[in-house]
Amino acid sequence: MMQIQCQNCKKFRVVNKKECKAETYQKHYPMCIKCAHISKKNVEQRFWEKVKKEKSCWIWKPAGGKNRYGVFFDQGRIISAHRFSYELHNGRITTDLFVLHTCDNPPCVNPDHLWLGTASDNTQDSVK
Repeated sequence: MMQIQCQNCKKFRVVNKKECKAETYQKHYPMCIKCAHISKKNVEQRFWEKVKKEKSCWIWKPAGGKNRYGVFFDQGRIISAHRFSYELHNGRITTDLFVLHTCDNPPCVNPDHLWLGTASDNTQDSVK
């Protein structure tokens, strides 16, 4: 158990996270759930600051390479950057569906290049 201070409202919250240091947890989850919900606009702004819009693909800059998927921290959850982009443009999706790329470019977050599929669709797409 450790105490983390919300960077927005300055209230302390107790978290049960033994596997990571307080500084690491604070970095990834700087706000309490209430403040994170209120600051949804800030979440979107943070997302777009990490996107480089190229001619066709929109590249997630922190992906760490051409063949790597990016991740984004949204209101206490870790989500794939391309999945977050799809949800941002189309609404929340169920966890049993995958967000696949028509461009076969893992760091791409362009919603026009993303489509929903099942686990089977994902496997078939990766074989192609």
